[in-house]
Amino acid sequence: MLRQKLLWCLTFISFVQTEIISVIKTEAGEYQVKKGVVDNWIVRANFTEEFPTTGWNFLDIESNEYKDDTDQALSAGIAEGYLTSTFILQYHREFLEKPFCWVDPTFCEWAKDMLGTNKKWVDDMINLHPNSDYWRMVRLFYKQLEGLEMGIKQKMDFGLPKFTNKLDLHAVVMMSNFYPDLGDYIYKYKSENIQVSRPSCSVLIKQTVNNLITSHSTWHEYKAIPFRMMKRYSLKYVRNERGIIPGHTISMSSYSGLIYSLDDLYQISSGLSVMETTLPVYNTQLFSFLGPSKQLFTPVRAMVANRLSTSGRDWCQLFKDFNSGTYNNQWMVVDYKKKNAELGLLYVLEQLPRQILYEDVTDTLTRSGYWASYNRAFFPSVFQDSGAQEMYDRWGDWFSHDKTARAKLFESGHMTVTEKTSMYALFRFNDYLNSSEGKPQGCNGSIPVAAINARSDLQDARIGCTWSQLDPMEGRRDYGAIDIKIIERDDMDKGRMYIESGPTHFNLKPFSWIRTDGTGQGPPSMYSEVTTYNFSALHLSWDTWQAFGPTAQNQKSSSNTVSFDILLIFVLFLVSGL
Repeated sequence: MLRQKLLWCLTFISFVQTEIISVIKTEAGEYQVKKGVVDNWIVRANFTEEFPTTGWNFLDIESNEYKDDTDQALSAGIAEGYLTSTFILQYHREFLEKPFCWVDPTFCEWAKDMLGTNKKWVDDMINLHPNSDYWRMVRLFYKQLEGLEMGIKQKMDFGLPKFTNKLDLHAVVMMSNFYPDLGDYIYKYKSENIQVSRPSCSVLIKQTVNNLITSHSTWHEYKAIPFRMMKRYSLKYVRNERGIIPGHTISMSSYSGLIYSLDDLYQISSGLSVMETTLPVYNTQLFSFLGPSKQLFTPVRAMVANRLSTSGRDWCQLFKDFNSGTYNNQWMVVDYKKKNAELGLLYVLEQLPRQILYEDVTDTLTRSGYWASYNRAFFPSVFQDSGAQEMYDRWGDWFSHDKTARAKLFESGHMTVTEKTSMYALFRFNDYLNSSEGKPQGCNGSIPVAAINARSDLQDARIGCTWSQLDPMEGRRDYGAIDIKIIERDDMDKGRMYIESGPTHFNLKPFSWIRTDGTGQGPPSMYSEVTTYNFSALHLSWDTWQAFGPTAQNQKSSSNTVSFDILLIFVLFLVSGL
């Protein structure tokens, strides 16, 4: 029995690995990575690998406010690139190289040139506006990307095998971070071979008498799950003559090597919570207007708005400028500084090529008691111009705003939500076989994507819909809702979030790469030991994670894990009893 316990503990220890580093700048101007927390640090960072036990890895990066902003941005990128280099290169291979560059190498060269053209325009604008806070934040975004590349190179110098891909490392960093934007350029490039898969999410914002609860669930391919990270960036950039930026600290769910969320969900020190769900653009003729000049890609505009804004209106006004027309979403900005029903509590923005609309929808939230988002445009002109109206007219309710399955499920289910536990129950419940919304118009049976928390892997291969080819979310494959993140009003001041990773197993069997029907294809090779995603919910609380305190222990009360030192003591105790 003791031997069995020992083996279990050793296995657990191998799963929980923590590395703490500092980035410094030498007198010669070179950036160096040092183990632990050292004097004169520009950035200190903690990376904890917990995916096999919790479904998440955790990255915490903090900058020294007394250091130059450029040094902070470069060092933040260096720290992330150094700590997560293996994940970054594997993520690029899985989501860029395999589906893009191997299928159509010419597209990747074309995309590389297009990104270079855009960067030249960005640099020109930065030089033209040396005193602009806006362009200062744009510059620091790209400096962080530059640092990311530097950090990967430094790790290679310490023994990381060189990555044999078709692109150089600069292209790896750039293409990975602008992956969702590049997906929309495929229509302009006119490639029929490349298939794009990117997150398409569900959101519910629930207002009760004493609370405001937001929940976000990302829909993505299951192969993305091992690359997921909860990140906190605490970067003390300054505005011209106005002190540290309001959005200096951002907590978000993200992926390997991305310096923004992609999901997107942001919890920001300014008191804002920002999230989105993707808007499908059926009228692909709109993509003919895309071009690499005079525009900023969506991740840049989102992070600039996150860092500079103090209200929902601020955020929308900052985000709308230099619209790229790529990675088009419905964005929601919740201002937790506002009281219930106070104007400005909730702003909604929708983007299409050459069009951005936004509005204070607090009255709608207050009257209905909730706001739901599920990949359907709210503003009539956006619905019309995106081609959604034509899809609705031709194929029925699935493509509508008010009658699609998730709209109806949120309409009936939001009344059960009073706090995070009931929000969790609503979001993680999938009863598509018995649900009145489980068999949409045009389908010959029930489909597991007709739910708030999709499980496309459970779809009967004999079931299909007349419009399946027009909606990439429908069909049997390893795709669905891969998490849940919940924030309550009290969570904002404390930097807390309630999270769970993996496809829902609330009332369904957990997803496993090894399936009894013989269709399983095996898990991503980087985590071959994790075959079943049966993770539990966690209370993530960055402020109780004293990673940089005197003891520098990695003990997250939020994730119910035990520090490496404590486990080691326990193992030694067991060994002494063998």
